[in-house]
Amino acid sequence: HDREAAVRRVLLWSGAASALVGGALGTIDLRLPFAAALLAAAVQFVLALRLTEPPVVAAGANDPGGLVAGIGHLRTPLLGWITAFVGVSVVSAHLAADLAAPYLTEVLDTDPEAPGAAALLNGAVAAVVAAVAAVALHIVVPTGRRFGPVRTLLLLLVVPVVILMAMAGVTSLWLLPLMTIRRLPSAAVSVFAPPLVAGFVGPRSRATFLSMASFVGRLAYAGVLL
Repeated sequence: HDREAAVRRVLLWSGAASALVGGALGTIDLRLPFAAALLAAAVQFVLALRLTEPPVVAAGANDPGGLVAGIGHLRTPLLGWITAFVGVSVVSAHLAADLAAPYLTEVLDTDPEAPGAAALLNGAVAAVVAAVAAVALHIVVPTGRRFGPVRTLLLLLVVPVVILMAMAGVTSLWLLPLMTIRRLPSAAVSVFAPPLVAGFVGPRSRATFLSMASFVGRLAYAGVLL
């Protein structure tokens, strides 16, 4: 868990910095964040070309790899539960995130027609949310060791549900601190899920299974939007 948590913290802090920079650029010109993202993608592409592939693991009878094998692992109760949990957490987290911007616009009484101010506000909020999740992982990981990852994930799933219920019932600045912890469940899933999956899924199918679980969540969220 420590390795996954360290990687996730780096990604969260990087995301926080990117959100701040993007929001600041948006106040100047809304095209600048997209230009910066394109430049970052080009740098990533060059760096990816310099990476080397790990040794190919020979396929075995219990680990043939591929999408069909990944779907077959859903017969394992724990893996099926992880997939369902990821789906529910993705839907709840995306709802809380997508509704945050219009909610903050109303609470702070900002002009929704002022794109520069909205970009800076959303960038600042996204940065705070990512930073809170990065810091909170220092607490979440020891909690997972003490109470178990499954119990910890179930407890954290309550977070976006409570946020959505509070946003639906109350329009107040007092909810802002609560809204900053909305990324805790997704950050915890990225830390706890890979070790749980590794106990049942071989190395050839592991990445496929984790990607499939994430895709199920995004597909479910697309269905909610429809």
